[in-house]
Amino acid sequence: MKILCPSYRRADNVLTRKWLSSAVLVVCESEADAYRQNQGGEILVLPESKKGNIARIRNWILDTVDDDEIVMIDDDVWAVGFHERGQQIAVNESRFLEFLRKGFDTARELKCYLWGVNVQSDPMFYHAWKPIAFNLPVLGPLTCHIRNPLRYDMSLGLKEDYDFFLQHCLKYRRVLRFDKWYYMAKHIDNAGGCNAYRTSQEEREQAMRLVRKWGSSIVRYNPEISINPKLKVPF
Repeated sequence: MKILCPSYRRADNVLTRKWLSSAVLVVCESEADAYRQNQGGEILVLPESKKGNIARIRNWILDTVDDDEIVMIDDDVWAVGFHERGQQIAVNESRFLEFLRKGFDTARELKCYLWGVNVQSDPMFYHAWKPIAFNLPVLGPLTCHIRNPLRYDMSLGLKEDYDFFLQHCLKYRRVLRFDKWYYMAKHIDNAGGCNAYRTSQEEREQAMRLVRKWGSSIVRYNPEISINPKLKVPF
C-alpha cells in the first residue's frame, strides 16, 4: 500500500503532513527543492509536463507507482475520523493506517476497485443502520484504488473525481464507501492547489461537460445552489 499526496504551491503548508507523516508528496520538478526544504520526508517528483491538470496527475500516479493498492489524499485534509454515538472522533496516523489495511481487505472481498469514505463530516449525514454504501460518491480528497485499467478523464480537470466514480459504477457495478468514516479538508480558502487555477466559470463549464457525458438523469447540476453536481447512480 502506498499513500500519495499531490501538492501544488503549498510547500510551507501541507496540512495532511501534519498528522500523516507517511504520505508521499507528489510535486512538480520546479517546486521539489522547496518541498524538500520545508516538508522533508519522501517526495515523488512529477514531470513538469504533467502539472496543471489534476486528472493527468492522478493518471500519472496510477501508471507510475508499482503498488497494487494506492491511496490518494489531498494535501489540505487536516483530519480523518469516524462517527460514534453522535460524536466525531478524529484518528491518529496509526489508527488511520489500520483502517486503510482493513478497508483494502474488505474492498477486495467485495470486488470493489475504488473505495473511500463519506464526503460529509457532519454527523447528520451518517446513518448508523447504513454504515456502508455501494452507489454513493467517493471523491478526490480521499480515494483508495486497487489496480485496474480505468483512468481519469483528462478533459475534466475539476470534476474528474465525479466522473471516475461513475466510471467504476458502470464497469464494476459498485464502489465501496464507509459512511461511518469521514475527512475534513480546507478547500475553499487555502491558497495553492486547484485554487490556483479554479474559477467559477471553469467550475460551471466542467460540471456541464459532466452532465453532457453522463446525462441529466445521472448528473444534476444547479450552479445557483452549489458549485458541485449531484449524482444519482441508476442501480
